[in-house]
Amino acid sequence: MEDQKSMSMKTKCLLSFVGMNILAAGIILNTKSTLGVGAINTLPYTAAEILGVSLGTTTVVLYFLFIGIQCILTRKADLKAFLQLPFSFVFGVVLNIYDALLEFAPSSPVLKLLTLSAAILLTALGTYLMTAGNLILNPPDGLVRTLAEYVGKPLGLIRNIFDISMVVVAAVLGWIICGRTIGIGIGTLLSALLIGRFISLFQAIDFKLSKPAGI
Repeated sequence: MEDQKSMSMKTKCLLSFVGMNILAAGIILNTKSTLGVGAINTLPYTAAEILGVSLGTTTVVLYFLFIGIQCILTRKADLKAFLQLPFSFVFGVVLNIYDALLEFAPSSPVLKLLTLSAAILLTALGTYLMTAGNLILNPPDGLVRTLAEYVGKPLGLIRNIFDISMVVVAAVLGWIICGRTIGIGIGTLLSALLIGRFISLFQAIDFKLSKPAGI
């Protein structure tokens, strides 16, 4: 893929649009698998159950926190960071569309695992394409990108650490307050472990494809 600095606005918009749709499909498939909420959604989901408020409320609060952390790390009030919040509402509409389109319920364990596998692949690919487009990201993906640039580590590795951290914090919070985990299943753990690895794989494939011959 061409360098982000030389990438045309048309290419950036295309990557972001395609990535957003693939990511939305992956997130919805994750919920359809009924094997646990996605790793990145565990903390707001647990907080919503504990506080008795809507998932949307806890998600928006957490997103504000993510945006604030990005501004602290970059040491500036980045317009791209602030634009992530209204973009999140647009993304919510896209999620609702895919939720209506992908209206099915896998009944057997095999179908559930296949659905989860597709969800993990699509979530990783969608996240990678949106990050490559470098326009507006969801606050979690924006924070992961900022952290990766701040510590100088690969995006896939930081996404792995971020996802696992979200699951651990949500699990500890659930056990302390409710005596159990909330919404965490095998699908949650697999997504936490694998999405970042697949992002790294897509980055490696892209590098090999874009690397000039003879280098």
